[in-house]
Amino acid sequence: MQLLQTFPNNRCKLSIKIIMALYKIELEHFLGAGHSGAVTQNGEGFVDLSDEEVDILVELMKENETDDVEELELEERYPDIFEKLDDACRIIACDIEELHWLWYGFYEPDCYDYDVEELKEYCREHCGFVFDYDKDEYTDDDGEIDTDWLSEDENEAFMPWLENYIEGLAPDDAVRFFKDHLNAEIDDFSNVEYEVKIPSAIVQKVFG
Repeated sequence: MQLLQTFPNNRCKLSIKIIMALYKIELEHFLGAGHSGAVTQNGEGFVDLSDEEVDILVELMKENETDDVEELELEERYPDIFEKLDDACRIIACDIEELHWLWYGFYEPDCYDYDVEELKEYCREHCGFVFDYDKDEYTDDDGEIDTDWLSEDENEAFMPWLENYIEGLAPDDAVRFFKDHLNAEIDDFSNVEYEVKIPSAIVQKVFG
């Protein structure tokens, strides 16, 4: 918090400027159990905290020797700070869940209703998809190209390419691509369970 003293029209006026800073929150979100154990996915987001709020968190962690939000009773003692952290962690968790289930639908046959040929043409024009082939390999005895065979092989090459392409996108761009070009629809994740965490940069102030 910074105090600023100003003198408009020869009148003394005291104003208060709150200094805020963005802190990154890293969250390991539990998606379920698989054959090999727990399935988790990492995500990150940001929360805006004032110097005063950071000092409160630091003192709480020092007093209680923990960074566990529940043990600190943060929700009961400082609900405004808790709400900020809770909002940030909920957004991270929902984003992770959304992308996870969008990928799940990608691997499920007929889950998304889209035209492969239209998507292939879009990716050819805008995303760099190229199918290199030997023309002679697809030419029949009459000198005509077997377009059905060519299209089948091109589609077989396209789907792995598409998977790699989407994997290379930033999470937000991947979600947008699924929805815009694969007509993917996803359920609401407002009831997702998640952990509320304190940004690691603030935790390190106490525990190194």
